[in-house]
Amino acid sequence: MTLPSSTTIQNLSRSLLIAGYFPGGQLGTLIRKMRFEAYAETGQQIIFNRKNTAPTPAPYNAGGTLTAAPLETTKTTLTMQRMGAQLEIDIADALTSTDANDQLATQIQALKVEQIRKLLEQICTGSGAVPNINGFAAATDAAFTIGAGNGNVNGAAPTLEDLARLVGLVTASDGFVGAGADCLAGTEKAGRFLFQLMRAANQTVDFRWDADLGAPVMLFMGRPFYIGPFATNETKGTGVNPTSYYAFKLSGPTGLHVGYAPMNGSTDLWGILTYLIADQLGIGKRGAGVLGFYQLVYPELASIARLNGCDLSSQIG
Repeated sequence: MTLPSSTTIQNLSRSLLIAGYFPGGQLGTLIRKMRFEAYAETGQQIIFNRKNTAPTPAPYNAGGTLTAAPLETTKTTLTMQRMGAQLEIDIADALTSTDANDQLATQIQALKVEQIRKLLEQICTGSGAVPNINGFAAATDAAFTIGAGNGNVNGAAPTLEDLARLVGLVTASDGFVGAGADCLAGTEKAGRFLFQLMRAANQTVDFRWDADLGAPVMLFMGRPFYIGPFATNETKGTGVNPTSYYAFKLSGPTGLHVGYAPMNGSTDLWGILTYLIADQLGIGKRGAGVLGFYQLVYPELASIARLNGCDLSSQIG
């Protein structure tokens, strides 16, 4: 492992940090809206049943025959993937009581911030091929994927009709409530493109204050649009650097969420275990690491839908 540079050590020893702030530590809006849920199955697995066929009650005449129509399910198994990193600093720097900051604690906190950021990148772009988790694209079933330009397979600029169809594809519900998509997501550029689409159609663009984010979020069809680091170079025919919009359900049992494995000794709400590495053989260094097991959980295939092949090249920036 590589020690922090002498410049960084001097910076942290002489200057107080702004409380809660770490350089480059800001996180995208999407990760702060997703629910984290612990799964304690062995082998870091998440196992649940998806509906295969549903019972089919039907009207019948007096004295008629009732059709046997049981619920049929398919067992679904998702395997969590590990994420983590280690760091080390010189023991002398860690133990210097006159330093303005605890050198090791500062490095650990920055490492945890990066762990969460990399997890967000995996949520947005993970291929599902080990050791990557199932990102949004990998999680979206083909039956819930449409192409921009009313299905144009070569990539096209998305329309408001495309986005309305996207919202309508999400049909997961929790019993009799919470049906359908409750939010959308895409890149920052995709958000600006959607804003311009609504303005061009003379639609009022509504915003809602989000207390979790401490910022306003744009609404489409009454649903908030969240920003994440989604891919901007998808392979989609002749489209220019196409990307995707996603509509999905976050709330309730059928909502998308992040599953994580409980780690012994950790109560971290992000599922992160922080551990210390003692000085070995008197080499004068102290280390630490972070570790977590994660997977994106989509309880129903109808919990998420994708509008792909979105050519946003007409949008500046």
